[in-house]
This record gives sequence, C-alpha cells and structure tokens, in this order.
Amino acid sequence: EVAMALEGTLRDFSLADIFQLIGLQRKTGVLTLRSAEDVVSISFLEGRVVGADSLNKRLEDRLGQVLLKTGTIGQDDLEKALKVQMETLERLGHILIRHEVISREGLRHAIEQQILQIIYRVFRWQDGDYHFSQETSIDYDHELVTPLGAESILMEGARMLDEWPIIEKRIPHRGIVFVPAPAARTVEVAADEELAELDDFEFDFDETPAPPPAAGRVKVSALEREILDLLDGRSSVDDVIKESPASEFETCKALYTLLSRALIREASRDELASARSEVESPAALAPSQASRIPWLAVVLVPLLVLSQLVAPRNPYPPLLGTGPNIVHRLQTA
Repeated sequence: EVAMALEGTLRDFSLADIFQLIGLQRKTGVLTLRSAEDVVSISFLEGRVVGADSLNKRLEDRLGQVLLKTGTIGQDDLEKALKVQMETLERLGHILIRHEVISREGLRHAIEQQILQIIYRVFRWQDGDYHFSQETSIDYDHELVTPLGAESILMEGARMLDEWPIIEKRIPHRGIVFVPAPAARTVEVAADEELAELDDFEFDFDETPAPPPAAGRVKVSALEREILDLLDGRSSVDDVIKESPASEFETCKALYTLLSRALIREASRDELASARSEVESPAALAPSQASRIPWLAVVLVPLLVLSQLVAPRNPYPPLLGTGPNIVHRLQTA
C-alpha cells in the first residue's frame, strides 16, 4: 500500500495520483487544493466523493445556475426559492422539492453536475498546493448526494486533460465570436443510432483541414444544434458557455466539432462592427426622442396667457399683476 503525504504540491503529487490513492485506501476526509486563482475543497467518504466547494465559486457552479442551464427550473421558480431560503435558511434543493418545482432525481443529477464541474476544473491546474485532512466522518446530504467513485472521475478527468489542449488550439480565448457557416443551414439532429458515427469524428489529432460538408442534410448532436442556435453574431465563446445547457468542457467540445466540420467560422471584423452598430442603431433611440416633446408646456402656456388677461379683474394679489416690466415678470413666472 502506497502512503500519501497529507500535504504537498501538485507538481510533486498530481491530482490524479491523489484521487487514486484516496480511492484505493478508502479514506474519509477533506482534500483542500489552493492555487493563485482559487481554493477548492473536496469531501471524501471511504474513498468516494460526496461534495465539492469553491471559494471563488463561478456562476455556473452554483446549484441554481446549474438548474437554470439545464432547463430544469425557470428563473421565476429560482427567485421564489431564493427568497424563501433567505427567510428560512433552508437548503435550496429541499425548498425546490417541497414546492414540487423539481423531482428528487432531477435535483440529485444537478448536484452531481455541480460537484463534477468544480473537480474537473481543478484537473487543469498547472500548479498548486494540497492538504488532506483525515476525518472519522463527513457531513453531507445523504438524501440528495450519491457518492461518486474516484475511478470514474479519474477516467473522465484524464479524457478531458487529453482533449482540452486540442480544443484550445482552435479556440485560444473566450472572446472569440463564431457565426454559422452556409453549410449550417442544412443541419438536423441525428437519431440515437447515428450518434455513434458522429462520436468517431470528434477529434482530429493530425489537425488536417476540415473536408467540406457532404451534400444533403448534415447530422449533428442535439447539443451541437443548441450551440448553433446561440451563435447570433454578437455572443462570444464566454457568452455561449454561460447560456449553454451543458458544462464548460462539453460546450467548448461542441464548438470544436462544429469548427472541424466547417459548420461555423470566426466572425470577421466587418461582421462584428455590423452587429455592434445594429445594437446601437438610432432606431433603438426613437422612443426616447418622442418622450422629449414638452407636453406640459403645451398645456401650461395657454393657461399662463389667460391668467395674464384676467389679472386686472382679480381682487386678490395677482401672480403677475399689471405695471412696468410685464415681459420680464412673465418670463420669470
């Protein structure tokens, strides 16, 4: 049995090695990982993951955002549940179940996605420190959290580590704006039995130029179809990740596949400028211009003139009165 140091750096002991040993030795405790960008804690019960939290928790890692992204709940339902949570301090998931907004199984799946999103991001860290605090027991939500085997997490984490560098060669930063290519007009979602053929295409390690799409309908996965619909000529990769129902990795992978199949391309400077000008067009300002008509003055000016005409007959001290400097006093009034 290999003993694991309780603390050290990820350069000396990789996250994969740490996970493997915690799983093999069926340890219970909390693994804390620190880097310049974040602090992440992962809870283990007898070698299986039962929780993960991030100090600088990204928007998509919050349970409510995971549920929104996957379309499990609506914005109104989330806001009502958060309001109840502020009053009762009850866990968000339990509130949603009690109000029958979500099923227990749906919530269990969302919590699992939230945990995995945090963990898979740590797999990409180049450097950092770790500390494992061994405990006799771990507090977690037994009703809603299904312990996750370290082995399955490691397998998926290793696949992501292999594929991320390939994706990032085609998508080097999150500010890129992609637009559908002409071939995207012919896409349709593939049937389940056709998805296996699409999976074989996914990654081209030789980076050969993409062949032009074949004539006829082009088959894509359901997620790729959704990503295509989000490409409006203004949304950057970062915007698409926030709107996508899938995780950061799966969204970027779908973009990579669409790029490789020549179904999308990077927007040109002219297209970006045109999209910006549409948003800032004068037509959008038209309603505010209409509101500048001095309707109040249209009503008050005749009343002011009338009051001046009847002023000599007013037995009470008039606003303007008669006498010298009448024009000046009228302007002042």
